[in-house]
Amino acid sequence: MKTIYSTISFFPFFIFLLIIAAPAAAQNDIFDQGSSGIIDNRNDTYFSPQENVKNKIGEDVHLEQLNFMAKINGTPIATNAPFWINRVASATYNFQAKHQTTDGSDIDQNGGTVGLFMDSRIGLSVNPSIQYSYAESSAPFGASATTRSFTPALGAALEFLHIIENTPYSPNSEVTSLVLAGTVGYTDSSKDSLSSSQILTTTDTSTWTYNAALSLSTYLKHSVGESNQYGGLLLTIIPSYSYSDNRANLLPTGIMTRTSSGKFSLKTQLDYALTYAVKLSVFGTWDHDVNQIVPPGQNAIYQDWGEFGGQLTVKLGKSMSLKAGYSYEAFNSLYYSHKVLATLNYTF
Repeated sequence: MKTIYSTISFFPFFIFLLIIAAPAAAQNDIFDQGSSGIIDNRNDTYFSPQENVKNKIGEDVHLEQLNFMAKINGTPIATNAPFWINRVASATYNFQAKHQTTDGSDIDQNGGTVGLFMDSRIGLSVNPSIQYSYAESSAPFGASATTRSFTPALGAALEFLHIIENTPYSPNSEVTSLVLAGTVGYTDSSKDSLSSSQILTTTDTSTWTYNAALSLSTYLKHSVGESNQYGGLLLTIIPSYSYSDNRANLLPTGIMTRTSSGKFSLKTQLDYALTYAVKLSVFGTWDHDVNQIVPPGQNAIYQDWGEFGGQLTVKLGKSMSLKAGYSYEAFNSLYYSHKVLATLNYTF
């Protein structure tokens, strides 16, 4: 009961986070994962092949509820349940090879991200992160460019099915979960461009991107076996909307250009436990342009395209895991791209 009332008391704070914090820097393609990032972190933390896994806080959740009821009666019950029931630090390397079909240019982008995922006993989780990326592009006739980007971000999510069902929050034993998530990120980037006639220009761009998502996750099949359990199958569906606002300053002219765009995405992912320590994930995402403000003299181009990929996660002992993945963006008339990532997670 206290879990429910504690969650409700945190709900205004969570809505505030969604209002100011629903971005994830679209100017930086590698970072453009929106609120699915914090949802992926949550699924990675709680996807477990074994059945009947006891929650990390165990009976303390139940004691907290008894404690709340007892305080009403004037007889509080002591409990040592921690507020943060899971903390996961992560370091990620990303690489993207992108081909622009409009001008024939190729862009190679490398990025590194460090983040911290923390989930609380009331189902509220936060996910701050910082990313740096470096990109080099080359185009026909000798034109080239380099771009450096820095992106701090903050994500927040709330699992609210346990509130609706009036049950304790126990993420390791949930069969189905509903998560409302928001992410906010700010990207500061600097692009040096060298034209085919060897004229150098610099563009400084600031980007705010706001993203909100709803995630439904449910186990289609539980793991089997005793010593080496396998076969758990988790389905996750994530509809989301992201909005990006860009301000570009062209130097040395000082011309300021403002653009913006909105995108709807629908992501479907399957996680399968090959063994207790190995998880295979496959996903597909449909992206749809919703709204755009483009530079003067240009026409908005609205498209539907997709991204398809897979990931392999391996547990390295009780506290560490390693994830490697690949994805391909297709059906976009402006570009196509290949992405790879490697993530090391540490639970403490």
